[in-house]
Amino acid sequence: INAEYGFSPFAYLCPAGRSLIDISLIYDQIPMNNTYFIRDEKLYILMQPLWPENYGHVFGDDLFTIYKLMKTFNLLTRDFQLIFNKDLYENYRRFKTDSNANTRARSFYLQMLPILSNYHPLLIGRDQPLIFNSTSSSTSTSSSSTSSSSTSSSSHKLENQLVCFDKLLVGTGDGMFTDAHLWTEYINYFLEQFGITQQYLFTPKQQRIIIFEKNFSTFGFLKRSNTNSLEIAQYLQQLFEIQVDLITIANFDFLDQIHLLRQTTIVITPAGAISFPAVFLSHGSSVIYLDIYDSQYKTNIGLESMIWSNDRRILDLHYPSTPLDIIDPNLHYGIQTTKVFPKRLAHLVYTALLHTEKTFNFGPNSFTKQK
Repeated sequence: INAEYGFSPFAYLCPAGRSLIDISLIYDQIPMNNTYFIRDEKLYILMQPLWPENYGHVFGDDLFTIYKLMKTFNLLTRDFQLIFNKDLYENYRRFKTDSNANTRARSFYLQMLPILSNYHPLLIGRDQPLIFNSTSSSTSTSSSSTSSSSTSSSSHKLENQLVCFDKLLVGTGDGMFTDAHLWTEYINYFLEQFGITQQYLFTPKQQRIIIFEKNFSTFGFLKRSNTNSLEIAQYLQQLFEIQVDLITIANFDFLDQIHLLRQTTIVITPAGAISFPAVFLSHGSSVIYLDIYDSQYKTNIGLESMIWSNDRRILDLHYPSTPLDIIDPNLHYGIQTTKVFPKRLAHLVYTALLHTEKTFNFGPNSFTKQK
């Protein structure tokens, strides 16, 4: 791994074309001149985040990929350290419209990566060579010196050097779109690493609907949000005579989100990263996605349908958006806002209520059934 040049396998993630790491296959004997050997017990993982400021992509693409890589090679451990390019965030065209995107990207990793790893990432960049902090024995060689070993703590700035690892995994993967059994295992593993105790793993005692409300801006505007969530909540509560709550899920910390969702039978959510907490619903619950409509191709788009095709713990239903649901059909489907028809949505909610009534053994009177 040359710590100066482009990381070609992941160049598609960087519009600039290079991300300052280059991988080459070397079949000859490893050259001893100007080579740094990392010899400790730690596992290193070289990867590039897919969309690092987005909770859904961090949880479903990046962290799941790390889990999948370690499981594939039977190396599942907390004793691993990521290596990735800090300049990746700056290369995203979309991030340039939001000065806080870089900060949010780093924030996600400060909050979420420590759940799985004991170490902060090693970062490289245009102005930051790879710096390796070692507390274990390592060996360094150069053309002007002989091999030397050290067991004390030291910091090594690696510029124009060949770096050799004892244990290194490289790659991303197909993320959450494949490996159904691993996806479920990963969710359970994630909870275990977070220290979720049994008190959070109960099941709901009665029917309850939560509607995720999106009232915060990502790029200076609300994207994929619904404008009449309060109307929907009031309509469903009156129609089915059950508890319906309108929630801004981002206002809750992770433990409180788990506690809230474990008392919920049905989640109604806009598409996108905001929907991902629904994976922590109890087995047998239901989630209803408010899909988006592509005006250009005149078709409904279910962003999460591929995720849930590999997760049968929870019944996923999708509200199909039409031109009548769209506030401004001239906007790109990724940033559209919608106004959902409560009566149309109620048909899906009725199906979800029948499902959860059966799976949680609530009995035939868990909600008011309309003729």
